[in-house]
Amino acid sequence: MNPSMESNIHSVSMLQAFGASNVVGAERLTYPSLEAVAQDARQIECDLLDEFWAAVPGSLEEEKLARYAAVGYLVLTAYQLRNVAPASQPLISKRFTQSSVELYGAPKPDDVGKLMLGQYGNFRQYVDNPTVDQTRLQDVLATLDEALGGIIATVEADVNDYHEVAEQMKTALNERYGDVLELFDSFEQDATELDLESVRSLFQEGISRLAASDPDWQEWTVEITNGEGMSTISKGKKVKIGNRGNYRPERLKALFTHEVLVHGLRSVNGYKTGDAFLGKGLPGNLDAEEGVGIFMEYAITGVVPNKIVDRYIDISLALGQTRLPALNRTQLHDFHANRQIVRAQATGRTPDIAGIERTAWNHADRVYRGSLGNEIIGVNTKDIAYYQGFLKIANYLEAEITDGGKTPGDVFVYIMSGCVDPTDIRHQAYLRLLVDS
Repeated sequence: MNPSMESNIHSVSMLQAFGASNVVGAERLTYPSLEAVAQDARQIECDLLDEFWAAVPGSLEEEKLARYAAVGYLVLTAYQLRNVAPASQPLISKRFTQSSVELYGAPKPDDVGKLMLGQYGNFRQYVDNPTVDQTRLQDVLATLDEALGGIIATVEADVNDYHEVAEQMKTALNERYGDVLELFDSFEQDATELDLESVRSLFQEGISRLAASDPDWQEWTVEITNGEGMSTISKGKKVKIGNRGNYRPERLKALFTHEVLVHGLRSVNGYKTGDAFLGKGLPGNLDAEEGVGIFMEYAITGVVPNKIVDRYIDISLALGQTRLPALNRTQLHDFHANRQIVRAQATGRTPDIAGIERTAWNHADRVYRGSLGNEIIGVNTKDIAYYQGFLKIANYLEAEITDGGKTPGDVFVYIMSGCVDPTDIRHQAYLRLLVDS
């Protein structure tokens, strides 16, 4: 692939294209960068397909090009959705959803049922709790009950908690990076809310400790940006802290582990091999990349984050996979806001209703990003990667450690060796080739 085309391909970014305006709760989602990114996608489309057809069938290069083309098509479909007559919008929205499912997959109905049943049981505990708004609670319970079609008693909630293998990975993590993670201990115990600059400084100090023994971390920086959460940009060697995120003290160690000691570390180690693929991520790595991050969060806290379960369930609700009709963005926002308010009230906290309403819009917007975001439903399924990846990595670790007899330390080193999916035989072969060469 020629360098200029490679550069153009990287400019066709779904996240950039679907970066919504800062108008929270607008009736319709708007994307300031969509037109420019769609133009880039249109310019490279033919050359990209030529490269694809010339690639070795079944190769990682072929898959990389296919995924680039699929992202470009998704962006172009989103752009077309805004430039067709209203009568054609339902059809184009349906094509948008189909394209997203082909690229990222869709929730598995059996897993959705189990997760919904688990949430239903958790929320049922709050009935008659005087600190909980019972009207909001009943709305949450009714949505879950109706989605399950009144057959809650027949759903089997045989969800593995993976507790033992999580403890083993926590030990492996602490053996290598305990001196870095101890930075966060006092904040967990004190539970004092930190401002954004304090969070940034704490993360930067953690990276400085890594750099003391590994010079490849020396150029990494942490910055505060506009956004809802944290992200790691491996190519730019930076961690971004969104200024609209919620960074409770008890979550900081888990977030540092996810962003720095998983995404950052896998990239740093991947680039050490001299192979850019391993630093940026082999094609098809998304589920595993997020799955390792979420599993390590679980290892640190002992709790699977609510947000990944909520996203998985809510994408299913938006797709209409349950007994309910597909939920539009406003309906999903209301369900999630009630869910979050009840959770806060159940802990004895007085919830910031306005703040929760804003974060509920951010949550809903992720599910519908790229679509109109109104009553004409188009769904972006990318965020199933978090829960889907968590299961993939949890089952892999159990197979390798519990069943396969490998040491947690050796498995930890392997999964952190680059941005790869350790369950993918093509990725395994790629790593072996590098080691043997």
